[in-house]
Amino acid sequence: MKFRVLAVALAAMTLTVGLASAQTKPATPATPAPAAKPAGTPAAAPVVDKSHASYAFGWQLGQELANTEEPVDIAAAVRGLQDAYAKKQPAYTQEQLSAAYAGFQQRVQQKMEAAFRKALADNQAQSTDFVTKYKAQQGVITLPSGIMYRVAKPGTGAKATANSQVEIAFRSFLAAVGVPLSNVQTPQPFKVADAPIPALKETIPLMQQGAVWEIVVPPGKGVGAQNQQLNQQAIAIQVELGAVK
Repeated sequence: MKFRVLAVALAAMTLTVGLASAQTKPATPATPAPAAKPAGTPAAAPVVDKSHASYAFGWQLGQELANTEEPVDIAAAVRGLQDAYAKKQPAYTQEQLSAAYAGFQQRVQQKMEAAFRKALADNQAQSTDFVTKYKAQQGVITLPSGIMYRVAKPGTGAKATANSQVEIAFRSFLAAVGVPLSNVQTPQPFKVADAPIPALKETIPLMQQGAVWEIVVPPGKGVGAQNQQLNQQAIAIQVELGAVK
């Protein structure tokens, strides 16, 4: 938004300077405008620095491997990359490669699952204390059901009803420990009464279009009985209300 405001201000300044210039300088013959490009002309491909792009690919791969916290022979990884790019035969059989890759993935998956189980246990242990402290924070409103919210950005549009069709974007966290449960989700438009998360049935009708709310769902309140594991947790949801029909 700041960039947009700045752009508008610069455009206004340019227009003002242009008007002042036109009032003080003699008119000059107009320069013919360049011919417009035919509709549908594809944009020119961007110029990409080969070294920068190549390094970016390697950097991205290196970050992903480092995030696994698994031991990796970087020299061997580079050789594999070079052989594959040169379309050479691999140094190992396909069976060896498949077994090694599957084993690596399994180890990473097991580690992720163990970390998530620990996050669930820690969050559950801290949920009651977190809810008590969150409820006392400035700007937090507690609904009769126990669900709490804080307005991060007020909306200016229409309010939804239980029968409204709405579009939202949201992401969720284990509230007490801050571990993400999802990236930003943009589900298909839905009727508020059929909201995918029960807590949203209660909160969306209170929001105005364009609003962003931080919602905290205490254990056992409004996540959904179908997910008993999460139903025992304090869950935080950041939701933006889009179109309301």
